[in-house]
Amino acid sequence: MTAPVQVNHPDDHVWTLTRRFAPWKRVIQPMNIAEGEYRRYRVAAPDPRRKPSEWRHQRREQRRTAREQKLDARKITGWRWLYMGPLLVVAVLAVAIAGYVVEAVVTGLQILVWLVLLPFALLEVLAQLVCGLVLGALRLVGAARSRVDVVCRARGRITSLTVLTVRGSGAAGDLAKALSDHLWKVQRPFDPYRDPVTVALLTRAGTHVVRHDSVWSPSVPVS
Repeated sequence: MTAPVQVNHPDDHVWTLTRRFAPWKRVIQPMNIAEGEYRRYRVAAPDPRRKPSEWRHQRREQRRTAREQKLDARKITGWRWLYMGPLLVVAVLAVAIAGYVVEAVVTGLQILVWLVLLPFALLEVLAQLVCGLVLGALRLVGAARSRVDVVCRARGRITSLTVLTVRGSGAAGDLAKALSDHLWKVQRPFDPYRDPVTVALLTRAGTHVVRHDSVWSPSVPVS
């Protein structure tokens, strides 16, 4: 895939517009699995009983309550310092040593898994390279459509995913630039069906909407 274009909204949502290099999604991710960071490419299931604003408010209240409880639990007053002080020093040293041991074990396991999965990762990169070069040539002559993904992430979760295709590699780049400028100006979720400006941009570029899933708007079946 080519370098993505990012648009940051003030509500901690990051919109990414990516031109896909290979035709398939990253279902098998050897290197990400080795690092313990499997990246799911699907929209997080929303709670129909709550709005996104209510989720954010509840999370803030929960974090504030948790911080206050931790501060209250850590308070040591009066004579308790006389016998709690040495115990705290011993506890801190024990936790630090245990942390180093666990970190060393986890790092060793990650290196082992990384070495085992490295050949599969190289095969995947080679397959993407061959397929991408063939598709790149077809896209340049207009025989194949280019794919543009419009993805919104909030705290590591995908909240909106739209897959677009347009004929020609240059047209895909122009479309990604126009959509990123629009997202930055309006500061609202991407909607290829109900936003008149977005609909106009997509129509002018001859874009086909392959998929649109969003927590803000219901999915619209594509004919």
